[in-house]
Amino acid sequence: MLAVLDAGVTVTPGWLGVLLDAPEAIPDAGITGPLTNYGPEPQLVEAALDARTDAPDSAAARLRATNAGQVVVTDELGAFCFALRRDVARATGGFDET
Repeated sequence: MLAVLDAGVTVTPGWLGVLLDAPEAIPDAGITGPLTNYGPEPQLVEAALDARTDAPDSAAARLRATNAGQVVVTDELGAFCFALRRDVARATGGFDET
């Protein structure tokens, strides 16, 4: 697996494990992405999170506890943070950095 993150992404304890566990639930998943309080559907979770008062670690822990074991299949993921299998990365020819 290869993890790709936008420069502005804040990670919290356990973030990588969540991305790497998803293919166990859906073995043919080529790319996985996290839930987020700021991003595109279906990754957007409108939980009771307040970025001004919630510490990222505690907010992420609540999201993980509330959504533990849930996997959503989608045709699109936000590009801010995702993990993909190496064979998928090779098949797509890599990334265009322009």
